[in-house]
Order: sequence, then C-alpha cells, then structure tokens
Amino acid sequence: MMVPKKSLLLAGAALTLFSATAGAQSAKVQRGLNKAPRSAQLDLASGTITKGAAVSNRFGTTTQDFNNGDSLAITVDTGSGFCEWYTVGVKGYNGNQSDLMANIRFVYCSSAGDTFSGGPGGTTKLGFYEGHALGGPLPTAGQTVAAFTLTGLPANTASACFLPWIASTSGCWAIVLTFGTQICFADGPIAYSWKFVDMDSCGPWAHTFPAFSCVTSCSTNPLVGPYPGGAAAPDGQGMTDFVDQYCPPGTLLATFTFNSVPGTTPMFTGQNMRIRECTDLVGTVASYNGTPPNTDLFSSTPANIGATWTATTTRVGGTGGLWRARVQVPGGKSNVKCSTVFGAPATATGRNLITGNSLTWTNIPPAAPGLISGTTGVYSQLIPCDPALIGKYWTAQSAVIFGGAAGTRRCTTAVEGTVGSL
Repeated sequence: MMVPKKSLLLAGAALTLFSATAGAQSAKVQRGLNKAPRSAQLDLASGTITKGAAVSNRFGTTTQDFNNGDSLAITVDTGSGFCEWYTVGVKGYNGNQSDLMANIRFVYCSSAGDTFSGGPGGTTKLGFYEGHALGGPLPTAGQTVAAFTLTGLPANTASACFLPWIASTSGCWAIVLTFGTQICFADGPIAYSWKFVDMDSCGPWAHTFPAFSCVTSCSTNPLVGPYPGGAAAPDGQGMTDFVDQYCPPGTLLATFTFNSVPGTTPMFTGQNMRIRECTDLVGTVASYNGTPPNTDLFSSTPANIGATWTATTTRVGGTGGLWRARVQVPGGKSNVKCSTVFGAPATATGRNLITGNSLTWTNIPPAAPGLISGTTGVYSQLIPCDPALIGKYWTAQSAVIFGGAAGTRRCTTAVEGTVGSL
C-alpha cells in the first residue's frame, strides 16, 4: 500500500550563508532545500534499511515531540569529524509526559554515493542528551541518553562534491529510525546532536548533513497573518532557534542562528528531528488481605519505571520494632500460614499472601530489616528506567518483628499492581 508523501519545498528564494572561522577551520553553510526528500526506514535492531514508505503492525499508541517536518534549508559544516552541532529544546510538548523514545524521524541530504551505486552511503553520528543548556557545558556521560553512528545511509546517485549554490549535488531523505527497544529519555531541557563524520573529495564540507526546519510556522502565523508579511511566532513545541557549534567536538566555537530576526522573519535554525514516544502506561496498586485477615498493614505507591517506589509498614496495636519486606514478580497470591516467610520462625502469626520470584528493583536484604519509628517503617527505592518492566504484575508484603530477635513476628497485609511508565 502506497502512502502519499507531502512535498517539502523551500518557499521563496534560496538562501546561502557561508561562514569560515579563522583558526577554527569551520566552514558553516546553509542553503535552501528545493527538492522533496525521499522516504526510508532504518531498523536499528537488525540494521535493515528499507527505501520508500513502510507499513508495520501497530503494537501500541505513540505520541510525539518536535513535529517540525517543514524542512526549509540544508546546513553543513566541516567534515571528517571536526564539527558537531547541538540543537537545544524542551521535551514534553502539549502535555506529553512520555519518557520512552520509540523512534525518530529526521531529514538529511548527502553528496556521497549511495550503496546501491557502489558508494559508501551517508555517515553521521546522532546523540541525545538530557539537561543540556544552550551554550554548554558539554553534556556529561550521565546526561547521555543515546549516541550512535549511522553508516551506509541512503545517499546520492553518485559521489559528488557539495556546492553551496547547486542543489542537485546531493540526495535528500526523510528517514525513520526505529530502536530495538524503547530508550528512556526524560522530559525537560534536552539536546540532540549531529556530527559531520564524512567529507567529500573537494572539502572542507561533510558529505552528509542535516536539514533545518521552521521553529515557527513557515506558511501562516495564527497571531498575525501569512508569512512573510506577518511576524514570526514560535510554534510552542519547545524548539529553540539556536545551535551550539562544537569545533572540534568538545570545544564550543559558537552559539549561532541562521537569518533569524524574531518579529520579522521566520526562525529556522532547528534541526529537523521528530521524536516519537510510546504513550504512557499508568502504574496500578491495590491492597488485599487473607482469611483470617492479617492485622498489621502494608501499603505502597504505584510502581513506575524511572520513579521512586515507596513502601510503608504500619504496626497496629503497638510501637517500635523492625520490619522487612519483599516484592515478587511474576507476582502471585498465596494464603498459607506465615511460618517461613522472610525467614520468620514458626512462632510467626498471620498469612503469607505473596508468591513468586524476588523483584530486582528492591534490595531489602532479609538480614537487614528496617526500623519502625513509632508505628510505621518506610522504605524507598528508585525503580530503574527499564522498559522491560512495563506491564509486569507484582505483589509485595512485609513482616513485623518486635520484642527482640526471639520476639513476635507477624505478616502484614499485601499489595498487588502492574508496573507503569507514569
């Protein structure tokens, strides 16, 4: 089934901007994009590239950030890995709170020869970072969400040199990259980067370079009127009209913008990058008890990946003592006498209400129970941002210990739930 493609054309005259920075060897160029990019798909799990529109089974719903598909220009800098650009934005558009990146779509052009024509294809390195601020500093390892080098990308019919004033020297593509598994990517200030890895035979420019899109509407402005007569207003998707330029990578050369005067012309210094994420699944939690019912109480917050899970044990009819808890998955319900649960002696009372294997997000060792302050004991644990946990059913329960090591032990009520992403 063929899917109609919308042509992405430059409105108005082509713009060329050249900037050679002495000593830094930067050869920054922007040129109008006056051709419609072709479609391609790249499955990172298998490395398979498919040209043209693709149809796939839908396993769940998705939402998107930075849906800036209106490509206006192509931009290039010094190649051979000398320059890397960071586009800065704020993720979480229009109430989207998903933190699970499923795929991305970006537009690029390449003057390298396509692999089907015997060439190397396009090459670039993409990076995604949390908490990056415009102007740096460079993201740390802890801020790096994902970074990968792409080779053999669909490119041009033959290897050519990039010429700023000739549009036909490159092939342009809109490509969708699907990840093997969802990537945890927190909302808030973020950056996505493009490294100019390859270089054409004429130099100094890279063979493969990104398309830039409108940070504001390129066609109409809902506040004033159609471009170019109206003022430019941001689209409200969290994009900014500036790029951090690192030449060489790791050294901030400049923070720049292309031909953008807010209020008079459209702003288009945003790399064309749509991020599509899995729609959030809300974690659930519910309490239950045995027959006859256990007296002491156990409760917890819902379990969501990347969030803190908090469990509370409440002693009924007394104060002080110790407690120890267990979370199990695949969770299951039990209703047997609490004689061996958590290493409790035969004198323990109540019912063991859970069964299954211990869950990896908790690290409450049986030999190190928590203290009960007054009537309650509280435990908190950060659940890792592991998409494999989403949707898992789990159960949890604790045991109260009071009156010394040889004192009384009894089982609490229990909770059950499913792991969510929100």
